[in-house]
Amino acid sequence: MEGKVTGGGRLTFYQDNVAIFGHNVGERHGITVNGGLFSTNVDANDLSNETVRCRNSVTSWIDYKADVSSRLDLVNWPVTAALARQAEERAKKLCEGQLHHECVDISLTLRRHDEAIITARNAGRYLAGDKERCNLLGGPNRLENAAFDRVRKAGWRQHREEMARRKAEAARLAALEQQRRRQEEQERRRQAEAERARKEAEARAVALAASRKAFDAFMQEAGAKEWVAKGQLVANPFIYEGDTVVVWMKFYTMVARDETLFDLREDPFLVSEIPPGRFTQEGQSVLLAGRVLGKEYVKLPMLGDVLVPHIEYTDAHICQQQRCAEMLAWANND
Repeated sequence: MEGKVTGGGRLTFYQDNVAIFGHNVGERHGITVNGGLFSTNVDANDLSNETVRCRNSVTSWIDYKADVSSRLDLVNWPVTAALARQAEERAKKLCEGQLHHECVDISLTLRRHDEAIITARNAGRYLAGDKERCNLLGGPNRLENAAFDRVRKAGWRQHREEMARRKAEAARLAALEQQRRRQEEQERRRQAEAERARKEAEARAVALAASRKAFDAFMQEAGAKEWVAKGQLVANPFIYEGDTVVVWMKFYTMVARDETLFDLREDPFLVSEIPPGRFTQEGQSVLLAGRVLGKEYVKLPMLGDVLVPHIEYTDAHICQQQRCAEMLAWANND
């Protein structure tokens, strides 16, 4: 508590913003506050139905019991201590002249509604003579307050429950925050993936359009009438006899100064009127434009004379990308 308070009311003690216990402050509750200083106003009138036993043996004993006034707030610990002192004085007064020893042990039981609320054992209290000697002879003192303990235990139980609730709530909020971050990360990745796919699609569309434009330009420059699959020429080149067509093949080897074989390992083609030095590397992928002449016999290793399609060279594009994508991506769609 900070500052100075004067008057009465309710004094509550908190731990972690959780009320642990509290007690009433005011004249009628047995405790007052003035300028921040507490004082109790407990007297013998707050004790009633007193019973006392005064005993002598090796030591002197007093067993005192009484009922406590209902006006007092027994949860208030200063009031409890003041009551115990008042009961002790009452016990010694009631046993005055009956005890044989100068030191006495006093047992106190203060009740409310037939329930023992305050119990105390004050060992080594002095009646007369040497106070220090009595203190040395006495055992440990004990003061217990069931009302205070109940409230305190309930308060700490409430505190534990509140701490557990806060911990669970913090864990729940942390889980929600983690889930929110995961969702944000997933959304970020989804958007990034969507943006990447969009850009790839745009780039792909540009590449397809560029390949088609390049292919059309090649067809136009070569004066080609049609793009023909190899299989069509192998099966019946005479359909295109005299026409300039475009066909995609692989260069194999020159068989004469101006003649070469394409696709030797698959379906061989004979191409004539090749400009010197036009093809130099076996396995080159080539988009070839040429006039279809029909078929002609060529001598092949281990096979002898074989009838193959014959094309007269017009133009050629040596492919730079896989599957000649710079020219045929629009057709291959890859």
